Amino acid sequence: MTGMRAAVTVRAVRDDDRIHWLQRTFALVAAVEALVVVAGVLRMGEWGQPATWGVLVTTVPILAPSFLGHRRAAFVGACQAIGAALILWSVAGCSLGGVFFLPAALLLLLAAVADPRRRPVGAWAACVPGALLTAVVVCAARYLTVHL
Repeated sequence: MTGMRAAVTVRAVRDDDRIHWLQRTFALVAAVEALVVVAGVLRMGEWGQPATWGVLVTTVPILAPSFLGHRRAAFVGACQAIGAALILWSVAGCSLGGVFFLPAALLLLLAAVADPRRRPVGAWAACVPGALLTAVVVCAARYLTVHL
């Protein structure tokens, strides 16, 4: 009987340390937003411009949290670091296309706090701005596919 309780306790710790589906969803939407920006730049065909390379180089770190394993601490740290760096890049790199990554930066920061097991009210409160940013991403993708 003691062995069963120990197994249940170890499993509970492992499940609590996993990335919640809400966090992973925000990170995936941020990655999709970055890929929408890349698709728009590639569709314009301006390969030699510095803005094109700025957009392509900025997309790579945004994809990183989506490919992390199941460790919540590493995921949260990556989302916070990349989200904060992207906010700085959105302001400083406006002329190189950095401003297009502001929704992705905000989604990554929301992904870091959207764990209802740790913060039940805060995680679900993060869904409102997350849903609005997701709507922005979907509208941008639709605009690019129709108008460009």
